[in-house]
Amino acid sequence: MIQTTTVPGAAAGRLAAPDVAVEVRTTALDQTCADLHRAVEQGRRLLDHPGVVRGLAHDAGDDELRDAAVHFADRWSCGLRALVDDAAGLLADLESAVRVYDEVERTSVPTAPPWLRSRP
Repeated sequence: MIQTTTVPGAAAGRLAAPDVAVEVRTTALDQTCADLHRAVEQGRRLLDHPGVVRGLAHDAGDDELRDAAVHFADRWSCGLRALVDDAAGLLADLESAVRVYDEVERTSVPTAPPWLRSRP
């Protein structure tokens, strides 16, 4: 995703060492965002239907088994909610970073490749 490249031919007297260019390939970040978005949406769908496991547990017959299954479903739902919330926060931060990288590339690099200058 992030690559550094040594650029030979720095102006004499300007730098003792060659310039170093840093390139961020936001297409890889975009794919990660898409994957995270799908995971968050799937997690939210599961959270929208918490009664499925509880409903199956009530058909278990044995009171202790039913209570244990309902307790597990409640805990699992709590953990899934925390995971989905964390993933949604990470997704928002990553999307923000992609926008910043793209904006910096478009406005700061006069020789930015055409595919980068045309990003929405």
